[in-house]
Amino acid sequence: MGVVFTFVFCTVTFSNYQKNIYDSETPDEEMCQSMMECIMKLFVSGAIGESMEGFEIVRYSYDMIYFIFFEILFGNIISGIMLDSFGSLRERNNALVEDKENYCYICNISRETVEKSQKSFYDHIKGNHFLWNYVFFIYFLNAKPATDYSGL
Repeated sequence: MGVVFTFVFCTVTFSNYQKNIYDSETPDEEMCQSMMECIMKLFVSGAIGESMEGFEIVRYSYDMIYFIFFEILFGNIISGIMLDSFGSLRERNNALVEDKENYCYICNISRETVEKSQKSFYDHIKGNHFLWNYVFFIYFLNAKPATDYSGL
């Protein structure tokens, strides 16, 4: 949307204010050959949002619309999207940390349920369901030949 908005403004500026983007020493030679080059020259030459030779209410209004909509509005939209993305990442990280601290990874029993039965949650996750024992067991099964498996 920002690219389209800039393209439209640059097209209107190029068609109405060509005198601002021509080189002052060689007025008959254009400074740009393609539309993309013209868009870049409009920003570099200051044809959009730059001072004018005399005050023109139409040009002033045009520059103010560009400044308000593009520089302020689009800038705030982009900043809002970035802040919202970081906020959702933080919320997801907090949910993972809370899940890790309050639920057993192996049996998914909550800390509250384990502690109601007069047991320590720490002892439950480090003693009864020590995660690394399950990892070692899976490694052992993968390293063992399939013909040596027992019924259990």
